[in-house]
Amino acid sequence: MKKIKLYDYQQKMLEDIINVLTSAATSTFYNENGKKEKVGSSVMVQMPTGTGKTYVMAAVVKWFLDNHDTGEVWIVAHRRELVEQMQQTLDRFCLDYGEKEMELKAKVRIRV
Repeated sequence: MKKIKLYDYQQKMLEDIINVLTSAATSTFYNENGKKEKVGSSVMVQMPTGTGKTYVMAAVVKWFLDNHDTGEVWIVAHRRELVEQMQQTLDRFCLDYGEKEMELKAKVRIRV
């Protein structure tokens, strides 16, 4: 498997994302059915064009797969090409995950 090399600012973003995902702090909300739910494991990343969002997210997915036996990773974008770009990057870096890779590919839903 190739190592994902990040610039300092990308590494900082990765650390911030992991901190949020592993934080004990949660927010409470009510879903559309009025059921009370807690959220503490969702992150939205916003970075300028060309700063390496795809590589940072590939590093997040790698961290998640290395540290969790179950779960889902959702990648949401407003353009099909962005989701496909993310899938190609994951294919380059996450080659040794076997069944986990298959599950990840099955979870990618391209909707525009």
